Amino acid sequence: MASPGAGRAPPELPERNCGYREVQYWDQRYQGAADSAPYDWFGDFSSFRALLEPELRPEDRILVLGCGNSALSYELFLGGFPDVTSVDYSSVVVAAMQARYAHVPQAALGDHGCAEAGLPQCFF
Repeated sequence: MASPGAGRAPPELPERNCGYREVQYWDQRYQGAADSAPYDWFGDFSSFRALLEPELRPEDRILVLGCGNSALSYELFLGGFPDVTSVDYSSVVVAAMQARYAHVPQAALGDHGCAEAGLPQCFF
């Protein structure tokens, strides 16, 4: 797995864990994400496929929170789950992923949290 913005020095880590809540940190971290390989923090779809497939149906609506530049949403789509919505706090990474997956017209990517997404309550 390549890191976000591979080929560049990563941004300094926040001095305290609460720094991860700052959108500026994530925007800086994902500068150049369009040119870097996807990064899956915990593993790609193949790592979790055996756990997820028995629980998911093709007609399910799937929400990927904090998608970053992970390929999970795209891999779910390719795996037969077409209704995947991905959101991230960083508009920088969302723009990069919208460009990367422009060939998938069904891809739903947003740069906001669920509350700001305008999704109806109990949508998922």
